[in-house]
Amino acid sequence: MLSLILVIGCGAIVVGYFQVAFWSIACEHQTRRLREILFRSILNKEIAYFDINKTGQLSTRLTEDVNKVHDGTGDKLGSALQFISAFIAGLVLGYIELIIFIKYYLLDLDWLKDGN
Repeated sequence: MLSLILVIGCGAIVVGYFQVAFWSIACEHQTRRLREILFRSILNKEIAYFDINKTGQLSTRLTEDVNKVHDGTGDKLGSALQFISAFIAGLVLGYIELIIFIKYYLLDLDWLKDGN
């Protein structure tokens, strides 16, 4: 039994590592794509737009906005999905255990016939 628990624990560590790695890779791809789109939209602006807005302000805003998206979609999204799926799996397993308990212990009244 102990070896089974160790195998499950080691498997959870490996799967957790890949979960974080893949979510980080997906987040990096998304932020890179977002930076490219925002940069191209800035390049397509009229000249008068740059007279009103300062260039340093645009680059700072671009960096801050993309970093906010990166922070929000990186590990947080993966962790939220993991916690939601663990909650649902816990509910399902709890109801399965409840059904098994009711079926084998409460509905099986043979233990009353033994005289105990």
